[in-house]
Amino acid sequence: INMIPLHDDKDAIVGIQGTAFDITERKHADDILQYISAKDELTGLYNLHTFLSMTEQQIRTAHREKKDILIIYAGQQNIKKIIEEHGEEAGDRVIIDAANILRKTFREADVLARTGGSEFVISTLVLSKDGEKLIFSRLHKNIDEYNKDKNGSLKLLMSFGTSFYDPEKPVSINDLLSTADDEMYKNKYS
Repeated sequence: INMIPLHDDKDAIVGIQGTAFDITERKHADDILQYISAKDELTGLYNLHTFLSMTEQQIRTAHREKKDILIIYAGQQNIKKIIEEHGEEAGDRVIIDAANILRKTFREADVLARTGGSEFVISTLVLSKDGEKLIFSRLHKNIDEYNKDKNGSLKLLMSFGTSFYDPEKPVSINDLLSTADDEMYKNKYS
């Protein structure tokens, strides 16, 4: 909106003239662009760049509140077989289903991201390292529930790796991710 006063010949204000623009479409386009730049297109989870930014914020919170952060790397073990036997669309469906299982398992305050392909990373504040057992209990229950009506190669098989951020012994986010990723790959191929 842009407004200017209208004056008569004695310089008294007699009205206002203005222009206004409807920016609804532009705002909507900006919102879409922001969503696309922060989210993975297939799953709607955050992308790795957004995950790193949000996890850095979690680290600051963990420091302040003296809480640990559990980092979980998750990888689908059988995605290549699913794609070979059932096609690309079935592979995408299983990746989406895995993302939905993660959404169901974790809290809204947790940070979930797809790092690419069939791998995911999660960052969650925990009161202690014991929180890991509860989280994995829920996660395995949700995967088992998903798999109970799936046959053979369409079952969701996942491997996991974890690392902890301890505010008393801080390490970089890259070190945390590397540790969790290495553990996931060991579990995937053992």
